[in-house]
Amino acid sequence: MPAHGKRPVPAGATGRNGTVTPEKIADWIQNGFRFMANHDTKEWATQPSDTANTALRAGKLEVRIDVDDYGQKMGAAQLAELEAKLGPLPATPSSTSRGGDSESRQHFFLLHEPIELVGKAAADIDIIQHGHRYSLVYPSTNPDAEGNPPYLWYDADGEVMDGPPHIDDLEYLPQAWVDYLRVDETARAHVSEQWDGEIPEAATATEERKLRAIVASLQALPDVWHEGAGWHDVTRNAACWLWRMARSNAYALTPDQGYQLMLDHTPLYPGWGIDKLESQWSSCEKSTEGQFEEPPLDDRPPLLPWNGFPTDRMFPSINGEHFATLWMAKPENTTPAGLWGRRQQLLVAMLSSGFTEQEAATVVWHSGAAAHPGFSFGGQVFVDRDSRIITDYDLWREVDKAQATVAQSTGEVVEAAPLDERPSLELEPTQLSFLDDAERQILASPDGVWWGSRFVEWARHTYGTKLNESYYRLNRWVILSTILGSKAMLAAPGGTPRRLTLYVMLVGPTTSGKSTAFSAVKNCLNAFFLLDDHPDIGGDHTPESLSKTLLSRDGLTSLFRVDEAHEVFATRWNREIGPYSGVKGMLTDLYDGEVAARFRATEQSSGQGAETFMTVHLMGTREGMVDVIGPKDWKSGLMPRFVWAIGVPIERTKESMLNRWVTEEAMAAQADDDERKAAGRKIFQQWAAEFQGMTDAVQAPNGQPFLLNMPAAVAARWAEFAWSLMKLAHQHPAHREQLEATFDRLAESVMRAAGLVALSRRRRRVEMSDLLIAIEQGEEWVGNVMLMVQETEESPRTRQVNAIERYLVEKGGTVAIAAIHRLPQFRDNQGHVKGLIEELVAQGRAQKDPATDTLRLKGLTTEGAIAA
Repeated sequence: MPAHGKRPVPAGATGRNGTVTPEKIADWIQNGFRFMANHDTKEWATQPSDTANTALRAGKLEVRIDVDDYGQKMGAAQLAELEAKLGPLPATPSSTSRGGDSESRQHFFLLHEPIELVGKAAADIDIIQHGHRYSLVYPSTNPDAEGNPPYLWYDADGEVMDGPPHIDDLEYLPQAWVDYLRVDETARAHVSEQWDGEIPEAATATEERKLRAIVASLQALPDVWHEGAGWHDVTRNAACWLWRMARSNAYALTPDQGYQLMLDHTPLYPGWGIDKLESQWSSCEKSTEGQFEEPPLDDRPPLLPWNGFPTDRMFPSINGEHFATLWMAKPENTTPAGLWGRRQQLLVAMLSSGFTEQEAATVVWHSGAAAHPGFSFGGQVFVDRDSRIITDYDLWREVDKAQATVAQSTGEVVEAAPLDERPSLELEPTQLSFLDDAERQILASPDGVWWGSRFVEWARHTYGTKLNESYYRLNRWVILSTILGSKAMLAAPGGTPRRLTLYVMLVGPTTSGKSTAFSAVKNCLNAFFLLDDHPDIGGDHTPESLSKTLLSRDGLTSLFRVDEAHEVFATRWNREIGPYSGVKGMLTDLYDGEVAARFRATEQSSGQGAETFMTVHLMGTREGMVDVIGPKDWKSGLMPRFVWAIGVPIERTKESMLNRWVTEEAMAAQADDDERKAAGRKIFQQWAAEFQGMTDAVQAPNGQPFLLNMPAAVAARWAEFAWSLMKLAHQHPAHREQLEATFDRLAESVMRAAGLVALSRRRRRVEMSDLLIAIEQGEEWVGNVMLMVQETEESPRTRQVNAIERYLVEKGGTVAIAAIHRLPQFRDNQGHVKGLIEELVAQGRAQKDPATDTLRLKGLTTEGAIAA
């Protein structure tokens, strides 16, 4: 740090986002900068500079509460107020600088799990976590306090320490503080009309939650600007949200306070300075003109105590059905719209019958349509009775909607949820990251270069703009899985080692290059394997033929591949009865490499199981796979075994058309250059030689697969990654069951991939860089599987019913039934379409008009537009 300051040195260097690397430190030493070189021994590499400060980054399970109490800062008083509200903080080691009556104290605490907290607990109390800024520590001096007092280490009793505390000396942050500081995902913007009440004198709890959410989004930005960091979108969203709050009579916030909040918490940089922030603030003032933030719900009464369904009250029947029956069970349509509709049924019926809002909200909060479906583990389903698929904020919004329905009608139930009112349960797999900056630096170094990265570089050079790179990133694992998958296994508890073979699925538009990408797989395998033991067994199998084939290849590697997999699912595999029957059931069981005796019911059966190392490679269109995959495929365990590549349409340009063929002029230019002329063939021969070298280096003397070695640090890093996936699944309760099962298998696939990287580097030991390469690929796999889980959350039939509803919405709410029959996906199947329409009507989402032979969306005004 420069003289008594907080900016990293040298000029332009960055350390506040964890981007300090050994290479950067070495460069700084060479240029004479002072720094702490050995964190373990706390020794200086050179004599400490009188003008250099030292900063320490927070660990992933650490949080620091930074209390500033000097000048105009009142952190001590604010801390006392918070402790009176949340309970006292336990005595824990701290780092403090004192000068006169001023003090800046950082309290060091631990977290039981990596939880994202807000950036501020109060105006002069900062919350510092991993990924945020660094903390100044001994022997730094405080650049802000009077006299630049030095920082010293203090133990829990307030005594000065000779050095920093040990991690065992730190206390855990109390749960009440964790709950208060946790980033509130439910605090989000909702545009509304101007509130007709008086402006409050002080911020309500809801307003404070919203402001903490805004602060957290701003402080999550990196301190040093770079392309794609998200400054524009994050600051614009924050500024627009603040303007809507400042305009609304329901909030105490003023425009000046909102702008000051932006200044205080937005990292500024020469590439994104205060001028840009002022421009953003002014732009949002204009773009949000006439918009107001929805009023807080702090004036709503708390829900009533719950002692089970109340039997001392008379409840109305709903469309001839007992209220308690509908209250207890989920509707047949368990999509967000269907659950919304059921809750509206219950609320409207109760409010129409004289129940208070508080009574109606309490009963619906405990209904089957609001309850979380639970999660599965070890074959059992566990239900958390306190978990809900909506927030209390959404519940009260639904109460308001039901009150409006009661006021506008005689109580007729409206089940079709207006699209802008349905609670959002969509997955957001973008910008997933499971590696920190230091780990990405390793991948950018020579340690991150391996055969797979060279394979992708070859694809980029060869196909240029016609490349769907995701296909090649996935196919490199298919090549290694097929060639090296039988050479080693991962040691696992219970004496059941895990194979290194993978199941992969490539989906994308018909002309997106899937077949071209697979040709690289075929060329590599053809160059490596002899014809008599080529592993490609195709995919046109019945259970019997697949069993017979694998029996004949006992202990060998095999490649099961299917093109146009969506057609095979639709015409053959989905017609098999039961989730574990037929080829789909076999693929599910064969993932672990054992051909059970029941699969050997052929003329060659000996009653013994066989061993297989089978790689599965399926290709199809994204739309086609969505049409044929349903929730049962995720629950049966088949889909969770796959990792996915999702392609995009290839942009057609004149240049790409010109480069589609090799001209005679180009051939003539290469005629005298044998290397270039044969490069297309020789690259696969070259790789085949590399693969042979890999297998020779790791092959066990007896030819049997061996167990890979794995350091404890690698296993611990994998466990951290796997736990991150489980937490990600918990953040999406609507898809939690599918995601938990899928992420469990996906985490194993990442470790299998790490094993393949190690073998490709001719090692029998999985090193940390091998795992980091696999985790980086896993970031893409996780995002893709989240998209596919979301798109296939409904059964194919439910999706068809919903497609008719969407068609009604697109056409203004009313269409001729004959027009539905003419839709491409419904032609030539009138009986089936009739059943879909009847199901939509039976669910109360639409109504038929026999006089005009039309179908009308429920919840329409007389003019035919969708009711707001």
